[in-house]
Amino acid sequence: MLSVLIPVYNFDVRNLVRQVIEQFQHGQIPFEIILLNDASDQGFEAIFKELKSESCVKFFENSKNCGRAASRNRLGNLAQFDWLLFLDCDVQLIHANFIQTYLNAIKLNVQSVYYGSCCYDKIPPQTDQLKLHWKYGMLRENPPISKRIAHPYQTFHTVNFITHRSILLKHPFDETLSVYGHEDSLWAKTLQEHAIQIVQIENEVLHLGLYSSRIFLRKTASAVKNLLLLEFHHKKLNTKLESTVKKIQSFVPTWLVFKLYKSIERKLVQNLLSNNPKMIYLDIYKLGLYLRFKNKLTRLF
Repeated sequence: MLSVLIPVYNFDVRNLVRQVIEQFQHGQIPFEIILLNDASDQGFEAIFKELKSESCVKFFENSKNCGRAASRNRLGNLAQFDWLLFLDCDVQLIHANFIQTYLNAIKLNVQSVYYGSCCYDKIPPQTDQLKLHWKYGMLRENPPISKRIAHPYQTFHTVNFITHRSILLKHPFDETLSVYGHEDSLWAKTLQEHAIQIVQIENEVLHLGLYSSRIFLRKTASAVKNLLLLEFHHKKLNTKLESTVKKIQSFVPTWLVFKLYKSIERKLVQNLLSNNPKMIYLDIYKLGLYLRFKNKLTRLF
């Protein structure tokens, strides 16, 4: 009945796999766990060897790093059951009835996608270089359920969701986005365009993986580039960043905004790499990146 699909990249997923198995042990529900290693470092070979010995685990590998979209599409094709539960590899189950909550939800409507969301540890990391990602996760990435319900497509992420296999096969993730950023936003928009409902439910997982601030900023840049790539191919997502740029352009010349940004860019980055990063500075940083990359694409100024 249920295929649990976990794309794996450079993370020890043994505890997550054990948690999933434990939740199925008390029921009579047919299930499988499929792991897809997206070309992780060789240092994880011993961990993967151990996982391969689990009777209910199927282990596959990409010959090269294919990215988040392609990996999820492949997992969907490998699954043998109709319902697909996708989990990021760097999460932890925090609800004893996690699987059952999803099973109860999918009885309501086969033609919907159900999103359980995620949360972050309320205790900030001791390492300063992890605080930017943690703060972003706490304040921006995972809004309360009321906001998720009000904006179901805009708040969707691929960290923890369940879908019927037919939906994914008919509407696969766009594999042109081979690097980090907005493959989830694009898929959510595709669902919206085809009148497929995303149902927001309270069934969070705990997000464990935190990037260092420098890596987080690099991934932020990657996401902004993907956003512009989608715009260039007429697949505008109408994100908050795009809306902000549109509003600013209506009353201030773009070249002037970018000039002002360049004058403060170094101070913005210094703050974002500090032990007290401000989210408003991250917003301005993303705005500046957007203008810089768009100018390279279109020579706006």
